[in-house]
Amino acid sequence: LVHVRWNGEEQETLERTATLVFLHPAPLPRTGQFGWTLPAGEEPLTSVQMAALLAHAGIHWAKYPVTFAEADGVAADRIAWFAEKLSLQRIEMVGVFDHPPTRSAGPIANILEDPASWPPWVDPIMTRLSLKVRWWQLGSDQDTSLVGYPRLSERTREFKKHLERFGQEVKLGMGWQWTSPPPPAASVPLAMQSFTSEPPLTALELEAYLTRAAGPADATTTQRWVTLDALPKREYSQTTRAHDLAARMLAAKVAGAQAVFLSQPFDSETGLMQADGTPGELFLPWRTTAAAITGSEYLGQMQLAGGSNNHVFARDGLAVMAIWNDKPTVETMYLGDDVLQIDLWGRETIPPAESDAGFSRHRISAGRLPTFVTGLNATIAAFKMAAQFESPFVESVFSREQTIYLRLKNFFPQGISGEVKMVAPGWAPDTQGTRFRLGPGEEIRLPVKIKLQADASSGPQPLRMDFSLAADHNYQFSVHRTLQLGLADVAIEMTSRLRDDGLLEVTQQLTNLTGKPVSFQCFLFVPGRRREARQLLAPPGVQSPLLFLLEDGESLIGKKLTLRAEELGGGRLLNYSLT
Repeated sequence: LVHVRWNGEEQETLERTATLVFLHPAPLPRTGQFGWTLPAGEEPLTSVQMAALLAHAGIHWAKYPVTFAEADGVAADRIAWFAEKLSLQRIEMVGVFDHPPTRSAGPIANILEDPASWPPWVDPIMTRLSLKVRWWQLGSDQDTSLVGYPRLSERTREFKKHLERFGQEVKLGMGWQWTSPPPPAASVPLAMQSFTSEPPLTALELEAYLTRAAGPADATTTQRWVTLDALPKREYSQTTRAHDLAARMLAAKVAGAQAVFLSQPFDSETGLMQADGTPGELFLPWRTTAAAITGSEYLGQMQLAGGSNNHVFARDGLAVMAIWNDKPTVETMYLGDDVLQIDLWGRETIPPAESDAGFSRHRISAGRLPTFVTGLNATIAAFKMAAQFESPFVESVFSREQTIYLRLKNFFPQGISGEVKMVAPGWAPDTQGTRFRLGPGEEIRLPVKIKLQADASSGPQPLRMDFSLAADHNYQFSVHRTLQLGLADVAIEMTSRLRDDGLLEVTQQLTNLTGKPVSFQCFLFVPGRRREARQLLAPPGVQSPLLFLLEDGESLIGKKLTLRAEELGGGRLLNYSLT
């Protein structure tokens, strides 16, 4: 923010405030998903200024109202120049037919009802732009008057046919509501639908609606475009607005939207720019997010040791991870040799590196606002996400070897060989590891021998797999997974509370889903005291409680209590801990 004040000789004072941004270069791919819907005319920026701005906005699309009077040659030349300039910048213009110059703004459905008004409105536009613009939209982003329009099929076919009289194939679309069923693709010639809603969808809702609307991915499928507005500036903090905008951009990309538009970028309340055309507080978060993920392929999510949320995208042989966590967390992992971490305002840092038992790892800070980790090795990222256990369950069999199966896939262009070692609490040390070989593109079902120690806890258990891989060069990295110790047909939950009489009440709830009664001998181990023993008969399909009362409960607060449940007449042995 720059504030200038000048005092004249006769106490005349001139003041001006402007916002400036400093941008790192952000190379973009040839095509991408993000765009802006622009205002008509030369305000707040001239066409020359607008084109210069858009070159640095991280976009590949621009919707633009193309209406001009037939006699207005200056406007026609300006719009034609603007379309040509954007094309040279690899920005695809979408011509917006909002209303004829002789009529005030109104629903596009009313205009379609009057075919006689089309030629004087449309023909001058197509004469100048049919060779420069391939995509056209009926109505503004907020105009959803064609939803429920009874003659939609007939009129859109006629309108498209009229546009194609000028010798070029036309890709036609219109605004639509998320909550309304789409028109039948066979009868309405739509290349895209631009979805909107009031109130706006959250990131979770947006992803759900896009996933629901997804159809077979082929050339005839109507593209799904998304329109967004930022949260109002007067109602939300800068941090909340930046988080929400980035989250919805990520959700739209993850769920497969072919284009994502900011519908009012020059609105000082819900846009990215000020009303005078200078940058607003969300310009950089938009640009950073768009530049990081546009034109990329979504690979999926990695399970991280600290539980941070993330999405991984691949582009040009490298990958980028968007990462965030509601609680400040540091994730330690190997991602690649030249990684950078970029916050929403474009500030770059090199994550600290460390070495542990020969494994090189980076320390990635994750907080509430998404950041982007760039320079990931895309092949290693894909290998990590594809490494999955055939079953998430491990039998509660202790002190003897059992076999679990790990599925691996080779994403390298050449054959690879390697070794994996399992590291988990309560598992016998995996000193030998398990070796494997895979040809290019090969998938294998790898048998892995494990042995549980007697103190291994039942329930969900974190597991780290340490890989050593020989491919184009040697790699060492870890993959995190969660396995369920116990087959989930018998589950135990433990709770505790300090009573008013000083006793610590420990409650065990055993759920029996085996379909038959089971009996367990239950032992509660308390530090510095004799163990407590109880026997429990658990009928099928219900929760069976078991109560332990411990004296001087306050002295036990914060100490680890261990429960062992041994099945009578069966092989189950369940261990649980409570602190």
